[in-house]
Order: sequence, then C-alpha cells, then structure tokens
Amino acid sequence: CLLRPRHFHGGMFDLVALALACATLIVWWAWSRRSLAVAAAVPRDKPWERDGLDETGRFEAAVRSAPRWLAFLAGDEPQTLYGLYKQAKLGDAPPGMKSGGLKDRVKLGAWRKQAGRSSAECRADYVALLDGVATRAAAAAAPAIGRDQVTFQPTRCRDLGLRVRIVGTGNYVPERVVTNEEVTARGGGGFEASTVRSGVAERRFAAPGERASTMAAHAS
Repeated sequence: CLLRPRHFHGGMFDLVALALACATLIVWWAWSRRSLAVAAAVPRDKPWERDGLDETGRFEAAVRSAPRWLAFLAGDEPQTLYGLYKQAKLGDAPPGMKSGGLKDRVKLGAWRKQAGRSSAECRADYVALLDGVATRAAAAAAPAIGRDQVTFQPTRCRDLGLRVRIVGTGNYVPERVVTNEEVTARGGGGFEASTVRSGVAERRFAAPGERASTMAAHAS
C-alpha cells in the first residue's frame, strides 16, 4: 500500500514527459511545414535577367513580375518602387498636382522624391531594387537541411510573407473644443456627475469638412 503513491507519481511524471515530447514534436513539424511553404512561395526566376533584353526590356520585365514580389517588400520599398516607376514613365510630377486621401499623398510624395532624375536612371534603379528584394527573399527561404531537421538562414526581412504591419504612429485632434458647459447649455444635462466619475471635461469636434482621412494625414 505504501508503494502505490510512489508508483502513481512516477506514472504521472512519465505521462507529463510524454506529453511534452509530443508537443515539441508537433511544434517542430508545424514549423517545418510552414518554413517549407514559405520557401515554395518565393519565385525562383528573375525575368529581367533573361538573355536578349536591353535596358528598357529589363525594366518592362521587372514591372510585369513586380506583383509576385509585393509580399516580400520591406520598409519604404513599396513607395520607392512606385516613385521610380512613375518617374521612369512620366517624368516629374506636375507642380500643381493635388492628392486626395492619405494613400494618394504617400504615392505623390514618393513620386516627387525622384524629381529631376532621368527615365534611364529610374528604370535602372527600379530593376536593381526589385533584384535586391528577389535575392533577399530567396536567401531567406533557402533551406539548410541537416541532421533530419529543416532550419532557415537568418533574414533581414523580418516581416517576410506578411502584408500588413505597423510602420508608425501619430496623433491629431480637431481644433474645436466642446466643454461640458456647452453640452449642458444645449440641453444635455447631467455632465457634472459624469465629469466626476470619468474625468472628461471637454471633447473635440471635427470641422464640417474634416474627414477621418484628413485627420490621419495631419497625424502622420
């Protein structure tokens, strides 16, 4: 009877060890499958390196294949690629050109950063940038197989395979200040008690023509 508790605890220990071993094996298997899937998703060819292409042909081949590499761009590379394309195709952005929302402002700013550069320079830089992205992505997904496990070389593109990321934060509030007294004067009483509970004494109201995109642009 005295040996039963010891046998019982030993059995529990064996079960916990077995469960941990199984969990480790499952995690390793899932990571290996994910790594292989990322490696398989990386395009292997570079159309702009094909024989018989001149400088313009290399640029056009890179433009056609650019959508395949969008998931592997990092930092401000998407904006730079867009600016180089617009400058190579259309030259300088018109001085009086206006942008609408935040996305249009970013695109126009990227275009204007290339102002004054020749079409040939921008075509060459476009191809070079895309070639660098392709080389980086291929190197990051190159498997090094050894000792029955799959590992991946360190990558400088930390967000490889991710299309959404936070690149910055900002803040902005409209100029119009609306106090509790003003709201009370309009007929919405009872703000004295809410001020004590929440500490909110005023709020900001957007101007009639002030939209969410406008406020986001001010915050950027």
